[in-house]
This record gives sequence, structure tokens and C-alpha cells, in this order.
Amino acid sequence: MNKKHIRLTESDLHRIIKESVRKMLKENVQTNFRQELYNLYEMATNYMTNNTDKPFAVLDKAAEIYVNYKNQLSPSLQKVTGKCLCFINHDFESEMTFSEYASYGDELIEDLSGFLGEYFSD
Repeated sequence: MNKKHIRLTESDLHRIIKESVRKMLKENVQTNFRQELYNLYEMATNYMTNNTDKPFAVLDKAAEIYVNYKNQLSPSLQKVTGKCLCFINHDFESEMTFSEYASYGDELIEDLSGFLGEYFSD
């Protein structure tokens, strides 16, 4: 079997290594992103079906995903996770009673569950 020898300059070698590392890191970020979304989907679904997760844990996870992956989210998920961040930070246009606050949190979790359900059904 004849082997072909190729010559690489130092800059060619650096470029090849740099591209390979960038590709591996990008794949790792995509895997982490998808896993984070799936974990959030499970938390939201568990809360909606049998209240096994605490609502603030679900909303806090959604806010964390918004902060870490905002540019990778679809517009609808970006909007609802952004609202979760506002919810966690108590950043509202007007004052809410405790029951309104709790009800709004449940609505956000229901929205998350719906959007993520669509995402993972593909």
C-alpha cells in the first residue's frame, strides 16, 4: 500500500488543530444545550402532571437556560424563558398579589412544557 506524504507548514497545522478543537467544542455545547432543555422539559412536565418538582426550581432552571443559551433558543422559547428570568428577579410592570404571582408562575411553566414538548416531539 502506497502512503502519500503531505507537507504542512506550521501555520497549516495550527489552523487544522484550531478548526478541530472549535468543532469539538461546538458539538459539546450543542449536546449540553439539548440536555439542559430536556432536563427543563422533564421538570416542567413533572410539575404539570403531578407537582413533583417545585415551581421555583423549574422557573429558575428556565431563567438559567435563558442566560446561558439565549442566542440558541427559538424566538418562542427565548420569550418564555426571558419571562421566567423576570419572574425570578421580580421584575414586573405592576405589583401582584401572592395568588396572582403563583398563578403567573404556573402559566409560565405550562408554556414551557408546551413549547418544549413541541421541540422534543420532532
